[in-house]
Amino acid sequence: MALNYYGKLIPFTYFDFLGIFGFLKYWFFQVVGLFRPIYRQVRNSDMRIVAHKSAALAAQNFMISMAAIGYDTCPMEGSDTLRVKNILNLPMGSEINMVIGCGIRDESGIYGPRFRVPFETVYKEV
Repeated sequence: MALNYYGKLIPFTYFDFLGIFGFLKYWFFQVVGLFRPIYRQVRNSDMRIVAHKSAALAAQNFMISMAAIGYDTCPMEGSDTLRVKNILNLPMGSEINMVIGCGIRDESGIYGPRFRVPFETVYKEV
């Protein structure tokens, strides 16, 4: 089953010819999806979204791993992605999902003492 997935479905999913094949794949997968569960994100625009979601999940794992070894992280949205691409020598067509700051926290905080909202006030057991 895994060989079929990586040997047949994935190459078929990522192949496109001038955007025409993507449209046909989309309708094919929608029709097959009426009869059985199937992967439906097959257009280039869909794959871009899937890639960003996968990168975000990888970032989440990275941040949890950093916390496990004693470092703090801070995901940052709204960064100057053009500057980040230039610094990292990335192609102009590449996309930045997020920038993550990593380090050891200053117990006194940056702008003032650190505080946390009590767990009991934000968590409700159902």
